[in-house]
Amino acid sequence: MAAASSAASLAAAVTGGALDELVHRSIIAPPSESGHPGQPTAIIVLNNVGEDSGSSLFLRSAWHSASLRLCADGGANSLYDSLGEQNRSLFLPDMVVGDLDSLRPEVADYYRDSGAAIVKVSDQDRNDFEKCLQQVLASAGAAARDTTVVALGAFGGRFDQEMAAFHLLYQYTHAFRRFVLLGGGNVSFLLLPDRRHRIVPDPRMEGPFCGLLPIGNPCGSVTTSGLMWDLHQQPLAFGGRVSSSNRIAAAEVEVVTDAPVVWTMSFGAATVAAAAATAAAAAEAGEGDA
Repeated sequence: MAAASSAASLAAAVTGGALDELVHRSIIAPPSESGHPGQPTAIIVLNNVGEDSGSSLFLRSAWHSASLRLCADGGANSLYDSLGEQNRSLFLPDMVVGDLDSLRPEVADYYRDSGAAIVKVSDQDRNDFEKCLQQVLASAGAAARDTTVVALGAFGGRFDQEMAAFHLLYQYTHAFRRFVLLGGGNVSFLLLPDRRHRIVPDPRMEGPFCGLLPIGNPCGSVTTSGLMWDLHQQPLAFGGRVSSSNRIAAAEVEVVTDAPVVWTMSFGAATVAAAAATAAAAAEAGEGDA
């Protein structure tokens, strides 16, 4: 109750009135703790899955409970290669979608023979990631607004593809309950304006490093609580000020923004361990100075 009261106070202080609250719980929270038990999850595998501990953990914890599992063209190669022969049959996609120019023949044969649909979409005005999002919308129908979409392997490869993933965040976040990019030790999602956002990370895997990035547009006013360096009706813009290398300083972070802004935080046991080691070293240095 205290956290909800704090969020309401933050929204009222910024806007002069109440805003709808949107809670972003950890993507590794079990359904019973997510606040939305029984609601569907779609997983889209991109090209860089399996290259960091966070993606691997999410894959193993969420794959079998997901309602839809897709690979975006070459993402099928990535999934196939990241799993040993014994585990490969345990993580089968429902479909592989794209123009299929990257899909290796032996990978296509393996997944086709295992029951996956190989869906060729030749439209060159959309990349393979977007073709998967379109497939999620078609498969989910009216339930899309209740669906969480997690894209694995969104970071760690080509920069232009990473920026294209952020472009899709801006295009498609409104279509789903949640739309999350994961990979390369990062988890990112878009915070939409005119609501109060309550972010509840799992400190075992998420954080403490975080940022608020106005990638698609400037923000005229962003206000937060729960960060080491909170913002107070702060304008954010590239070429002006951005909130990078910030740190989560509370169990929950609250954000109110007047324009869409990307929330990003570190993800994976290694980042949490590194942060703990840094904090311990700083504390030891402080004691030495004393």
